[in-house]
Order: sequence, then structure tokens, then C-alpha cells
Amino acid sequence: MHHRIAFAFFIATLAGTLSVAAAARAAPPGVAEAAQQAPPRALPRAAPQPPQPAGTAYGYSQPWTPPRHLPPPGGAASARTRSVWYGWQTLLADAAAVGMFVAAAEVEDHSGVGYVAAGVTYVAVPAAIHVAHGRPWVGAGDAALRVGMPVMLGQVGTNLEQCSRREFFCGLSGFIIGLAVGWSGAVAIDASLLARKTVPEEPRVVILPMAELGRAGVSVAGAF
Repeated sequence: MHHRIAFAFFIATLAGTLSVAAAARAAPPGVAEAAQQAPPRALPRAAPQPPQPAGTAYGYSQPWTPPRHLPPPGGAASARTRSVWYGWQTLLADAAAVGMFVAAAEVEDHSGVGYVAAGVTYVAVPAAIHVAHGRPWVGAGDAALRVGMPVMLGQVGTNLEQCSRREFFCGLSGFIIGLAVGWSGAVAIDASLLARKTVPEEPRVVILPMAELGRAGVSVAGAF
């Protein structure tokens, strides 16, 4: 029994060897030698990696740079502006006009030069301040307000007294009160509302310390 199994295994091995030899003889000449002589293919090498900048040990791919100012929602053409108040200049002019008026009343200036100078200072100097700030139309409107508002309220004060035609000085007190109220209102409106202008915002620069791995320095950031 064992002899038969060994003989069958020997026959199968011999048949496989003869079939491989027959296939090698049937191939075109030179294919077997080329297959045996072809060198093994080399695997492609990976490209060398560039050196990493400083700070990659902490997760940074590039050195830190200051943030840039983003354009406003209106577009790149629209610039940032801010409001400037110069009402203190008109208030100084009004204070000077009041000082001239009081001085003229103290010295009893019968010529009226002091009162005229006070009136001109009250009307013309604040208007000139607006013109100096590049706002001529505001200056013209301010002069009209300073003249018209006291006169109008003075007339209202005169009418409220209900004077008869025979009373010569009747209504004078009402006119003076209305004149004072109109003067105060014109001064307040000019200083609080008219004496404001919009100008482009000036560049702001901020100096910030900067520290990275192996070096330190100073960074400059701002809005331009």
C-alpha cells in the first residue's frame, strides 16, 4: 500500500516538471533570458522636504504677522471717519463779545463803539471760525441764526406784553427778555450742533512685543 502511494506521488511530480519544461521551450527565444537578466525596478524616492520655519514646534506654519485692517462694509473706496468738535472756539468768541458789552456798559460808552464791537464779534467771529474749518455754508447759516433768532424772540416778547399805543416804553422789557433768550439759544445751537465736522480718521500705530522659539522682537500693527 505504501509503495503505491509513493509511486503515484513520483509520477505526479515528474508530470509537473515535464509540463514546465515544455512551456519554457514553447516561449519565443530571448524572453526567458530577458526575464532572468532584467534588473529589479527601484522604488521612487520621496522629494526632500524643505526646512520648517521657526515656531513649528508649537504648531505654527509661519512666523506671526500682525493682523491687517479689513476694509469697511461700504467697500475699499470708503474711508473711516470721525467727528471733531470745535465748539469751544465759538464759545470763546461769545465770551469775548459778552466782555466787550459789559465793558462798554461799565464805562458808559455813549458813542456806542463798544456795543457795535461786541455785536460784530458775536456775529462775525463764530462765522469766520466755521469758514476757517472749511465750512463756508455753515458759517453763513450761523450768522443768519445769530441775527434772526434774537430779533424774532425779541419781537415775540414785545407782543406778549399787550401794550397800548400811548405807552412809549411799553414792550421794551419783553423785547430785552426775548433778545437774551434768542442770544442764548443761538450760542447753544452753534456750539453743540453746528460746530462739528467729519474728518478722515488718522492712522493709528500700535507697537507689540513678539516672542518666538529662539528669537524675540517687536511687531508694529495699525489701522491705515
